[in-house]
Amino acid sequence: MISTPKDQDHEKHPFIPIPTPKDPTQCDCHHHHHAEKNQTKSIITSILLCTLTAIFTTLITTQRVGHDTCTDPSLHLYSPVNNLVEYIPHRFNRSRENDKSAFQGWPSDEIDALWAGAYLPGIISTIDASSASKLPDQTERLPLPGRENEYVITLDVFHQMHCLDVVRMALYRDRYDKHFYFPNGTVDYCRWLHVDHCLDQVRQALMCNADVSVVHYAWSDIVQGNRPRVDNQHTCRNYTKILEWAASRSIEAKDWHPSRHVVEDENGGVRIEKGRNYALNGEGECNAV
Repeated sequence: MISTPKDQDHEKHPFIPIPTPKDPTQCDCHHHHHAEKNQTKSIITSILLCTLTAIFTTLITTQRVGHDTCTDPSLHLYSPVNNLVEYIPHRFNRSRENDKSAFQGWPSDEIDALWAGAYLPGIISTIDASSASKLPDQTERLPLPGRENEYVITLDVFHQMHCLDVVRMALYRDRYDKHFYFPNGTVDYCRWLHVDHCLDQVRQALMCNADVSVVHYAWSDIVQGNRPRVDNQHTCRNYTKILEWAASRSIEAKDWHPSRHVVEDENGGVRIEKGRNYALNGEGECNAV
């Protein structure tokens, strides 16, 4: 529907001609044809302007939508840090010879601290009720007096990092308690189960994210053979920003224990109750459920 422009809108639409008021004392038969032509031009001009505006708006909107929604479709699933995700170029370490990362090497206090610092600050965080209501799966309230209206979450990347660290520690039975052997050499099933769980969690994460960065091959004069160059270029999410977000909302160890939970009563009030945090005989596989 096309509206006739008003006089006061002329400054906003200077290309739309303003119809000239008729003089009732003059005969309009001589000007009738010209008035019709002017009105037709006005309509055509309005249509052209509207069309051009629509095209321009569509182009801008398309570019904006493409930028916001097409860069990473996995962000369509709600997370409270979706808006913090940014992409940065990063070249991997080859993890051999003189191109090793600081996370590598025989275990030491320094390496342990590096691993722990990469995920422990964000292992348990809290979000508000509004954010919790948008989650694809319901989560628990924080069982801490005065903070029952906060909700507990873990960003999965930190669980995955924890799991990878568990697998790392399981390799060194003399240093960590993550190995799964009894002194007589038999397997401690429940300890093994944790490592098995963690290994599969890392597998699922790798397959879910399916990094398609290209590993190229290069001839090695040293070994006289082709070798994969895993020191390749990647586009990575900024891990530091995500860890900082989670760490700023972290819960101190003294304020969290899995045996406590918040129970809502019929009147809308809340109370904190304490559970066992272990399964009864024959229920739950190694208390993991």
